[in-house]
Amino acid sequence: MERQKLVTEGRLRLVAVMDEAVLHRQIGGAEVMREQLTAMLELAKLRNVTIQVIPFKEGAYASMLSSFAILNLPAGPNVVYIEGLTGDLYAEGDEVQRCLTVLNELRASALSPSASLEMIKQIRGTDHQQ
Repeated sequence: MERQKLVTEGRLRLVAVMDEAVLHRQIGGAEVMREQLTAMLELAKLRNVTIQVIPFKEGAYASMLSSFAILNLPAGPNVVYIEGLTGDLYAEGDEVQRCLTVLNELRASALSPSASLEMIKQIRGTDHQQ
């Protein structure tokens, strides 16, 4: 909740690149998913938030089997948090640069932010109706 507050207050910048599959996979039922998609659309209205979707048509892409978050820290070195099946990892240095390269590749293969939001709106209106 604290991180969410920092984002909504504009004190943190959030760039999220996600697979289209997460927009279709229902967790908690249709109404919960609809609320989640609506929350994404509301969050994307903030100037400090960018959401992009990698569509199914792109096929395989880097980092399909794990996720990561790059933390740009003003008072210290940048850190990457990498989630894995058997454990999580915090890394610095070269690993951060590698993940930045992958992030740039992901953003290049993803839909534009506006096209991504249109896709989310469309999915919200079709897949998750009551």
